Amino acid sequence: MKGSIGCPMQIVTPVPHMWELAKKAGTKLSEKATFRLKVFDWYRNTSPRFSLVGLPDASLTCRHFGIHRSYFYRWYNRYDKQNLVSLENRKTAPVKRREAEYSRELVSAVRAIRKENPTYSAKKIRPILLRDRE
Repeated sequence: MKGSIGCPMQIVTPVPHMWELAKKAGTKLSEKATFRLKVFDWYRNTSPRFSLVGLPDASLTCRHFGIHRSYFYRWYNRYDKQNLVSLENRKTAPVKRREAEYSRELVSAVRAIRKENPTYSAKKIRPILLRDRE
């Protein structure tokens, strides 16, 4: 086209203040999840203003909120914009727990011996238990 100046313009509008929208949408988030959402909101919308390059800067965001970058990247990697529940804390308990290597009868026997003789050590109780088994 003759006489046109510039380049085609593409309008992109990021959603500002997602944590406020989450409040209005009725999504119940814990305090920690709300804090993480505020961190990502600041990262996307405010940190480019202070960045030298004009892009979102994780280091500035972490410095602003006083968090470590490893936490930020851990949260950011599991963050899903369509599913805000992904910001909630995850369970930290092990899936497979260790089972006891001794029986309840053995425990009650050791307690009975300790009740009679509180000064006996494990080295002295062991032969007593082995003798009783035979």
